[in-house]
Amino acid sequence: MTTSIFIVRHGITAANQDGRVQGQSDTPLSEPGIRQAEALAERFRRAELHFDAVYSSDLARAMMTAKIITGNGVVIPKQELREWDLGHWVGKTIQEVKRDFPQEYDGFVNDLPGTVMEGGESRQQVHDRAAAFLEDMVRNHSGKQILIVSHCGLIRAMFHHVLGISGKVAKQPQIKNVSLSSVLHDGTCWQLASWNDTAHLEGLVSHTDGY
Repeated sequence: MTTSIFIVRHGITAANQDGRVQGQSDTPLSEPGIRQAEALAERFRRAELHFDAVYSSDLARAMMTAKIITGNGVVIPKQELREWDLGHWVGKTIQEVKRDFPQEYDGFVNDLPGTVMEGGESRQQVHDRAAAFLEDMVRNHSGKQILIVSHCGLIRAMFHHVLGISGKVAKQPQIKNVSLSSVLHDGTCWQLASWNDTAHLEGLVSHTDGY
């Protein structure tokens, strides 16, 4: 039986728009972020897409996105779906991070396996929890359709797991705010079905980076 998992990045926040690192800080959606989530909700409504379960990072920006998408339906909050804990980066601009943590930043942008954030998580820890969560979804919801709302760093880790990538990715795949990606599991292996689909965001503010 094929399990279908739809993965959505949260809507844009004021920190995204200002280019500030959020990590696991609990920031809400901005007004443009709310409109982005509403646009995806309308896309799902028109497609009559039904989810057997909806999971979200317990951080406000993800939970708000999930609640808007589901029309305030049941959303299960999970700490495992939080953004990469970026420790001492949080609250800084990328330029400040480059200046204050040059070695960490180099490992981060070049996807180096040994990267560890001071005061936060290592790259491997993020990948381990992303992989564990996806495998739990297959065990617990075999043959079902599941929606996950999470964050850029965690979704990229899911990408690595689905494609079986253990080393670095030279150029990280883009994940725009409220982009829609999907993966399938046929009982034996993973398949990437779609990635960073933003057709529903035409005419709305978007963003291609930011943690």
